[in-house]
Amino acid sequence: MTITIEDLRKCGQGKINRKITAIGPNGIQVTTTQTILVVGCEAHYPIIKIISGTSSDPNNGTAVIQLNADLHSNCYSERLISLTYEIDEFNDGSGKYNGFDYKVGPLSAAERILGITPQFTDNPRAFQINTSDASERYPFGIHRIRWKAEDDCGNISYAEQLFETKDIVATHNTTSDNQLQIIPNPSNGNVLISSEKEIDKIKLITGIGSVYQEYKIENKHNLALSNLPGGVYWILAYKDEVMISIGKMVIIH
Repeated sequence: MTITIEDLRKCGQGKINRKITAIGPNGIQVTTTQTILVVGCEAHYPIIKIISGTSSDPNNGTAVIQLNADLHSNCYSERLISLTYEIDEFNDGSGKYNGFDYKVGPLSAAERILGITPQFTDNPRAFQINTSDASERYPFGIHRIRWKAEDDCGNISYAEQLFETKDIVATHNTTSDNQLQIIPNPSNGNVLISSEKEIDKIKLITGIGSVYQEYKIENKHNLALSNLPGGVYWILAYKDEVMISIGKMVIIH
């Protein structure tokens, strides 16, 4: 007996023909075709992950917060689904993008690896242009973020949520949210970075939000930064290109 399958699905729906051939009594060949109709496909679900920032700068009224979106789909590779995010600062609906102030996307994970630039890159607060990671320094207040997921067949889904940044004046070596240690802190710039979570890269961010340097590391790493001017810096820790923790570092000379 032989079975031949012809997959005629497009965009997750359509039909599958299964042709079965067997030799019956007296050597007669018998063939039958079974048609399986696929009438739909489960939607894509952007899942928003928000970790409230515990580090802030009261001098300019902002705080760093971690904002990430994961994708779930039973029909498509998540790496091929395009994401777009929009930010409405202070949730007042007055932004230029239908009420949103900032917009980044659309871009899939596969396109980002290839170095493709999305149509919209309008987020001056962003640490990086990554449509699945909107982690940034935001002003104190309540804001709104919306993620849009879309495949090349036009299937679209949304996830939307409010988030808040608050003024936390004190500087700590360790926070319960991110398990990132900076020792000593404050320092002259020579510090040990340690994380309870597994990390493979850190980014050093200046007080104005620009990336100063990236470092490939394991869970512990010594940084020699005594040449930097005194001030407030941010350490962003990553695992597989996803930011998992944030720490505030103060350099004093």
